Amino acid sequence: HALANERQGYTPDAPFSKLRAHIREIRKEASAFKGHALVSSEDFSTLDEEQIFALRRHFGSHNIKILIVFRRQDYWLDSLVGHLIKVGREINIEDATVRKAHMLDYKAVCDRWANAFGEDAIAVDTYENSDVWETLNRGMGFKKTRRLKKPMPVANKSLSVNSTKFLQLVRPHTPTAGLRKALEEVEINVEASPKLKFLSTDAARDLMQKYGPSNTAVA
Repeated sequence: HALANERQGYTPDAPFSKLRAHIREIRKEASAFKGHALVSSEDFSTLDEEQIFALRRHFGSHNIKILIVFRRQDYWLDSLVGHLIKVGREINIEDATVRKAHMLDYKAVCDRWANAFGEDAIAVDTYENSDVWETLNRGMGFKKTRRLKKPMPVANKSLSVNSTKFLQLVRPHTPTAGLRKALEEVEINVEASPKLKFLSTDAARDLMQKYGPSNTAVA
């Protein structure tokens, strides 16, 4: 994920000078490693079929299991927009619905990975009805997952609608990284916002109806 950001010139203030040395250490460790390994990246979800086949070739003859966790399209899209606005991206729910369409058809997503790795290698779980940490560990073959502590209980706090809009208003006039963190800390003990902050009820209904057949096929 950091490598992708570096190549795209995103988050230019990040300490990318440390990245290459870190990657070298990972490669050194991996070259001598025997056993199960977990590879995870936010960028996997954005890959097209050609890129997935290229990824498959990197793993050679290793036994690969693909774990895909899907969240309801309306909740996922709404949450994504809130997060992107929070970190400084210029986007709205209408643009996101169009730009992320290739990620909303879950049957098509599964097919892209199955075409490269084989259908038997694909395992699907749902975000709403599972603990993602336990799902990953089960997929790795770790049976006693409850003994493995989560690395961090809360990694990314969603902001309320009002706080998100406030950041949008002040961002052109002042750096907001510190302000964003402060708002996250303040809202830790605040009652959660409605599940849908940016997507209207009608738009959410239309979205779920559109992808209903795809979701049924995945199920």
